[in-house]
Amino acid sequence: MSATLLVAGGLGHSALSRASIQESLWRSWIWIADPDGGESAHEGGHVVGVVVSIGGMLIFALLLSLITSSFEEFLWHLRHGSIPVVEGDHIVILGYDSSAAIMIEEQQHSLGLRSWSCTCSK
Repeated sequence: MSATLLVAGGLGHSALSRASIQESLWRSWIWIADPDGGESAHEGGHVVGVVVSIGGMLIFALLLSLITSSFEEFLWHLRHGSIPVVEGDHIVILGYDSSAAIMIEEQQHSLGLRSWSCTCSK
């Protein structure tokens, strides 16, 4: 998509401003990458610069929206348990109360553990 915009902008600038194709392609690239990247000294070049600059901003917005969408989809799958969480060698106890201490001691004894750590949160 960027290459098409680059070539079309370069050819349009070259035709309207009578600049060399190399200079026109360079200016077109500058307008795609940075809409305020420079101006054309030739008549007709301003129109192509505006069109190519808007096209460059649209390409950037498309790229940004694709990345955002992919990241949001990844977070959704993570929140809903679709993606496996790579963790191991731990036990999660939900609903901690006074009987949980006995259960922890039994687990510790059955697994042959001498020490353990506990993280509690409400």
